[in-house]
Amino acid sequence: GLILDAVPAQVAYFDAGQRYRFVNRAFEQRNGIPRAEILGKTLRDVRSEEAYRQRQPYVEAVLSGRVITVEDYFDFPGLGRRYVLVNQIPDFTPDGTVKGFYTIITDLTDRKEAHDRELEKEKTLHNTLVREVHHRLKNALQGAILLMETSKQAQPGFAAAMEPAIARLYAMAAVFGLQASEGEQHVILCKLVPEICGTLAKMMERAIEPVIETHTVRAVQIADRESVPIALIINELVFNAIKH
Repeated sequence: GLILDAVPAQVAYFDAGQRYRFVNRAFEQRNGIPRAEILGKTLRDVRSEEAYRQRQPYVEAVLSGRVITVEDYFDFPGLGRRYVLVNQIPDFTPDGTVKGFYTIITDLTDRKEAHDRELEKEKTLHNTLVREVHHRLKNALQGAILLMETSKQAQPGFAAAMEPAIARLYAMAAVFGLQASEGEQHVILCKLVPEICGTLAKMMERAIEPVIETHTVRAVQIADRESVPIALIINELVFNAIKH
């Protein structure tokens, strides 16, 4: 008992009827319940019904003779929701019957929160880099479009042949522009279609007014690897509809 009282982790021993037979000092302190009010009571008596239901599958498993290791969020009286590592070890009689089990609870909340903050920083940095790459790709495509537009004006005889290529570059630039502005790798279809129609309308000097029922239809997300191919398909459909 004295040794276990010096352990920072919560330690408890339960009999086969799920009654507390021992708890260490850390258990008392972390739960805010004196030993005298815990010992002899069942897990269900000490915990709320909801908290007991959360633990019940693990208790039943350890009472069947299995060693249980769980890392998850659990509710504790006076502490609220904590991220903990729970080890449950069955205690056997000489004939192999489970007569109880030990529970060792290590609070990992601070470590978990620090890890999550680090992941969030990495995600933010990644998104910033991705946004920058998409922005540069858009600018590069716009530079290529400008060169081709200049060539088209200088050589009117090749205008008809160059227009489809210019339209495709506009469609690709629309994808990268949306990814840069939204900070996401996926593209929302109802935002992509007006972008493509707008550039085609300006390039071909035609009025195009796409009708998208965004209030009745759930927004469709296009995965990153599919964004450019789908944009090119939409571009071809609209371009050919105007041209022919």
